[in-house]
Amino acid sequence: MCCWQLIQAQVQLQAPGAEGGTRFVAKLNGDEVSQGTAKAIHYWKARYPSKPGADSYRDYGQPDLQKVPADQREEFFDIVLTAGEA
Repeated sequence: MCCWQLIQAQVQLQAPGAEGGTRFVAKLNGDEVSQGTAKAIHYWKARYPSKPGADSYRDYGQPDLQKVPADQREEFFDIVLTAGEA
C-alpha cells in the first residue's frame, strides 16, 4: 500500500478566449490547504489577458504586495485561494 502526503495544490488561470494568453499560477502549500486559510497572490494588470510577445507566459505573481512600491500597487489585481472540504 502506498501512502501520500499533500505538499501543494496549484491552479493555472487564463482569461476566457485568450488562447496563448498569460497563465496566472496560484498555489497553496499543504499546510495552507489543511488550515483552510485564504491566501492572496497579486498579479500585474499589464499581463492580463496576455504578455505582449510571449505565448502562454506563466505569471507566478507577487505574494507580498508590500514589496511593491506604494505608487505601483494599484497596477495589480488579486487572486485569492481558499481550500475547504467538498
